[in-house]
Amino acid sequence: MRGVPALEPRAAGADLPRRRREHARRLPRRRAGDGGRSPPAGGGHEPAGVRAARRAPDPRHDARERVATAARCGARDRRPRSPDAPPTAGAGLAAARRGCAGGHAGDPVRAGDRRGSRRRDCARRALDRHGPGRPRGDRVARHGALAPEWDRNQQAILAHYDGFTAGWRRPGVSAGDANSGGEPVRLVRIIARLNIGGPAIQAITLTSELDSLGYSTTLVRGSEEPDDGDMDHLADELGVEPVRIGSLRRNPGLHDLRALAQLVWLLRRERPQIVHTHAAKGGTLGRLATLIAFPSRRSRPVLIHTFHGHSLSGYFSASTARAYRAIEQALARRTDRLIAVSDEVRDELVQLRVAPAGKFSVVALGFDLSPFTLDGERRQLARTTLREKLGIAPDATVLTLVARLVPIKRVDRFLRVAGALRDLEHVRFLIVGDGELRDHLQASGEARALGDRVVWAGFRRDMPAVYFASDVVILTSDNEGTPVSLIEAQAAGVPVVSTWVGGTESAILSSAGVLAASSDEAGLARLTRRLIVGGELDPDARDAVRAAVLERFGQSRLTAELDRLYRRELER
Repeated sequence: MRGVPALEPRAAGADLPRRRREHARRLPRRRAGDGGRSPPAGGGHEPAGVRAARRAPDPRHDARERVATAARCGARDRRPRSPDAPPTAGAGLAAARRGCAGGHAGDPVRAGDRRGSRRRDCARRALDRHGPGRPRGDRVARHGALAPEWDRNQQAILAHYDGFTAGWRRPGVSAGDANSGGEPVRLVRIIARLNIGGPAIQAITLTSELDSLGYSTTLVRGSEEPDDGDMDHLADELGVEPVRIGSLRRNPGLHDLRALAQLVWLLRRERPQIVHTHAAKGGTLGRLATLIAFPSRRSRPVLIHTFHGHSLSGYFSASTARAYRAIEQALARRTDRLIAVSDEVRDELVQLRVAPAGKFSVVALGFDLSPFTLDGERRQLARTTLREKLGIAPDATVLTLVARLVPIKRVDRFLRVAGALRDLEHVRFLIVGDGELRDHLQASGEARALGDRVVWAGFRRDMPAVYFASDVVILTSDNEGTPVSLIEAQAAGVPVVSTWVGGTESAILSSAGVLAASSDEAGLARLTRRLIVGGELDPDARDAVRAAVLERFGQSRLTAELDRLYRRELER
């Protein structure tokens, strides 16, 4: 009977309450061939229900009996269907599940059933195990004629589930195949903070840029600390509306459990095809939430994580660092693709045994650098205007640090380098940024010794004007994933000097900057002095540097590279 599960009968009274079980034993046993309508052998008492069943045979009786059996197995009652009706996903599922372990054969099937993924996988395994048109061997004799129908039922299951899981990644399905109806690829991007810096810029710009390539991105963000600053103005400019999870914050605490639960709920609601997480906190909670929301490997979206740097060494005590490395190693094993923003970051993570090199792809950050490529009168006007606002003389030489005032940026090192250059009376020192250490740094002996020669500009949005007003840009960090300030400075044609850490080597072009060991403050001061004395880059060198930076760190290059990576992972 098409559309009705051909359930195997259980022993009389199985899984029934005791009184009903005793009643079942008293029911007459059916004789083969009469559908249970013959009177009991030996002329015993015939219950009223059996006498009623001895009326004229009903062509639908077998279907009704199957439904009754399904009800005894714990299923929802279903009305018998016409023999000409097409097979349903629920009927096919019941047939398929008889070849699989777990659950009752008559369990109802709904698109929103949480067990749908398990049931669909079960149907697939049944097809793989027995082949098309081949039910289990112990039923071939009884249902051999139904083998084609059994196969149609299997296909009905898969079609049913493909209807509401379209977009879930499946082996051999590309992004285009999964969206044959023209729907965009659903992508959820998770980042803990949209604070000022490269990761936030990348997350916002990619959310905007990928729309034109067939993606629908949901950007999930956490909350910034008061001293972090934010990139909300960029999101507003590009028309990006992130989903904020207030409990997703930088510092660890019990609020992380609430953030994890909210992420799980959001992922189950969005049903993304790709989940891409960024940085440490967003990567840990975002990947963990994905694994919880989609425990089945088949139904899980493509999981990608980007390391914009790392804090697995040099930040914490040895025991804490080992615990964080263990967490990263465990998550890396369940992540489809890991991205490092530079070769140096990848090599450090491989050395720390987070994952083998083959699991990493190196994708450098990309930015819209067109505002930094001004020349001529507009550049000079921006330079003069900002210097007037900050009280810097037009003929002064400006050494600029662009950084958050946090320990890893080592602003104290910059102040000591500035102290070593005090003999250059025409030099002014500009600090652009804010953070938790501002009061401490301003009260330090190094800052007091520099007096009014150091300018604390705080966070600024007119960053092109900052670089136009600068003569040399310096970076003094202990670690960097992708040093955004060095990239923007080179695009503006300003020479740079930096400590040799993280991804700084990949970011600096040999003709535009120099590197010094982070432990060699005297060497850093010496190289900075050389750049100050040497003056700005000549026009030809500036154009060459600008072209190289745009090619290596342009936004269009990043968007195209990630698009290829996404689609390649979807096709796996």
